[in-house]
Amino acid sequence: AGILKNNSLIQPFSTEGGFNRFSPACEEEVQVLLTLSRKFKQPVFYEDLLSGRGLVNIYQVLTQQSIKDDYPNVEELFQKIVNKAQESDELALRTVNRYSSILGVYVANLVFMLMATGGVYLGGGVLTRLSKLFSYERFEEAFLAQSKVQRILKDVPIFKIKDDRLLLDGIKSFIS
Repeated sequence: AGILKNNSLIQPFSTEGGFNRFSPACEEEVQVLLTLSRKFKQPVFYEDLLSGRGLVNIYQVLTQQSIKDDYPNVEELFQKIVNKAQESDELALRTVNRYSSILGVYVANLVFMLMATGGVYLGGGVLTRLSKLFSYERFEEAFLAQSKVQRILKDVPIFKIKDDRLLLDGIKSFIS
């Protein structure tokens, strides 16, 4: 979603930005793309990587586990990955770091698609559940890795929403 500000009018708008095609930024991400595109038999979208199911997808590729077509226990698998990362499991931490990097590139792309140079707010269920595991350092590194436009991106503020209720409160406030 985004917010358009025109003089004193502030207008939120929705997007389906998660359905942009994923573009890998390193060899490991190329492997993720190839494996998931074979699994899905269609393009891989950011939604396939940046949701709770996406974290599971990344983990299964990095651990070379078989990837099932259905996700009856995606919530359970997500929590197992988080638990393993909290216990310093190398592959689980690598999964979270890769997730953080993919999100950084995706957000940089959104900044340019929406010209969101006034700032970006990061929030949502996955980030809340990852909590301190999420690597803002990896996120920022990937966000700024766009060398041609780094001079613009370095001035874009990134705000971390720490309370998911703020998202709902904002929607309620706008509706009323």
